[in-house]
Amino acid sequence: MKVHFKTYNETFYVKFDKEKIYLTDETGNIKKSDDCCPVSEMAELNCNCESILYK
Repeated sequence: MKVHFKTYNETFYVKFDKEKIYLTDETGNIKKSDDCCPVSEMAELNCNCESILYK
């Protein structure tokens, strides 16, 4: 799903499953980044950009 924020003129791509939301590239591949690592795993590098999907 393409998400565009008009206020900041930014576009993001996300996908969902029953339990998580993922930040992806244009083709649907889950992005990996140091910025996506939880604080509890700061020693790790290039974590998947995913989070629990709250209902």
